[in-house]
Amino acid sequence: MGHAYTPGLRVAGDTIVRRERRLPLKGDVCVDTGADVGPESVIARCELPGNVQTVNLAALLAVDPAVVATTLLKPIGSAVTRGEAIAEAKAMFGLMKNRATSPADGTLDSVSSVTGQLLVRERPIPV
Repeated sequence: MGHAYTPGLRVAGDTIVRRERRLPLKGDVCVDTGADVGPESVIARCELPGNVQTVNLAALLAVDPAVVATTLLKPIGSAVTRGEAIAEAKAMFGLMKNRATSPADGTLDSVSSVTGQLLVRERPIPV
């Protein structure tokens, strides 16, 4: 196998490389300025918001979108797991119960009283 040669390219030992890197969002810096770091060192970290899953509670529970917020079993901002019951409404004069479950692990982000939809935000993605 042949070797490639680039004219003007020099290989130098003990080279100090300085780079300015920025996080996409606010985060935490893990090392001090001027500290020695290696290729595997974590210098800074942040978390990107997770994906959003939409649940149409008004359709699943057969209720008016204006009352969807009252059917939630947990408050907005609480953690949920996939398959966990997140809302419940009574039907047929209280003889039956309609339940909606979480489509993913994450937190209850918001609920709309206009559309009757609930947003479940998945867990943050570390960067």
